[in-house]
Amino acid sequence: MTYQLKDYKNYLKKLEMIKEYDWVQKFLELKEKPNFWTIIEYGRVKSSQERSAHETRYSKMIRWLLDPNETHNLGNIFAHKILDLVAGELKHDPDKNKAVNVTNEFMNIDVFYKDFLQNICIAIEVKQFDKERISEEGISQLDNYEESLEEWIKEGNKELRPYYIFLTPLKDVPSNDRWHAVGYVELIQIIDKVYEEYILKSDDRYIEDTKKIMMDFKDDLERTMYLEMKDRGINILSLNEEKLTKDLAREIQSETDSEHLDKLMELAQDEIPVLEQVILMIDEYIARQDRTPNVAVQLLLRKIYNYLSDGMQLNTDEIVEYKNSEETIVPLKKNLIEKYTLELSHIRLTADKGQGLYLTHKEGKYEIYFSGAAGGNFPNDYIHLRPPKGFKRTTARAVKKDQFNVDKNLILENKITDRNGHVIDLEQLMEEYVLKGIKELDDFAIESNYNK
Repeated sequence: MTYQLKDYKNYLKKLEMIKEYDWVQKFLELKEKPNFWTIIEYGRVKSSQERSAHETRYSKMIRWLLDPNETHNLGNIFAHKILDLVAGELKHDPDKNKAVNVTNEFMNIDVFYKDFLQNICIAIEVKQFDKERISEEGISQLDNYEESLEEWIKEGNKELRPYYIFLTPLKDVPSNDRWHAVGYVELIQIIDKVYEEYILKSDDRYIEDTKKIMMDFKDDLERTMYLEMKDRGINILSLNEEKLTKDLAREIQSETDSEHLDKLMELAQDEIPVLEQVILMIDEYIARQDRTPNVAVQLLLRKIYNYLSDGMQLNTDEIVEYKNSEETIVPLKKNLIEKYTLELSHIRLTADKGQGLYLTHKEGKYEIYFSGAAGGNFPNDYIHLRPPKGFKRTTARAVKKDQFNVDKNLILENKITDRNGHVIDLEQLMEEYVLKGIKELDDFAIESNYNK
């Protein structure tokens, strides 16, 4: 893209404003400190594989801190303080303890702590850049981990009391209420307390090494937290200026082509080294915040919700996202229950992006779920029956996977297209496809005695 001189001047002016934000100053201060995490994780996260690698390092670090048998020689103080956050009952033991075992990726759980003397286990799901993963069927990864762990406990570890922790930069609320939300701020506070109460008083021969490792980790937690925070003043940049940021960041990191950087350098002169760090920070911030949902799919799901709802009607002029799906629980229309002889009673929209919808059996025995894809297809992966535990899930034959495509302009007129480009209206979609699929699965559930 070609930029004019005025574009560079306007961009530089905004860059100077952003540089003076308190949180940016703090971020730059942290960047100046020698830190092992900065060295091994320098640069923007460009792929899910790199994102996973970052979170794996965090998980390994937390495992090291929690393990009383590790080289920090601090006993179980970190496990003790973390469990204190969720009203656990773990006694502080300052010594090594072979009855305690801490592992990564136990049944896909990021960090798993077992104490066979105190009969406690802790499952920790660690997030750094990612969000809680919900399957196309609407099942959270946390549900799967909990189910696997409960089964493992039943099979031979019945004395263990499980605790579940969902660790995220900004203390995101998980969809499963058995998982306790813990934010990086609380982890940082624990590190500070351990530093003051134990590290400073320790005479361990390697305590200085432990101190440096912990402080480096604390600084990196803070950096991640700053980059995850929303509404931090970066929105003063226009879309074109965000594009210029990406171009500049690529030039700074590649150190080859410098067309845009040269233009900026002429205007900024001596300040360019600091501004380069600000540009890289903004580039990373923009990348972290770019979790744009498909607005057309969001509109479709809200219109379907309104079609089925016998209560609240969702706003379709402006997309409202709900952190808790229970906010949207309403009765299913009585005339639809009677017309299709359904055993279903309530509906609810999925949390956050709201690109999925649940219909629940009147006694909560099973659910029917469907969603739209980020690419605009509907349904994302058929219409699903979510049966009681131990029963096989099944899908409706009345609607094929990705049978329809949602366009923002069309859905505003209550219309979508099928695979062949034929336009159908919302009522036709509901009566000839969606409700037929719902009826098919509800009948299957009744025949299979899922309602007993």
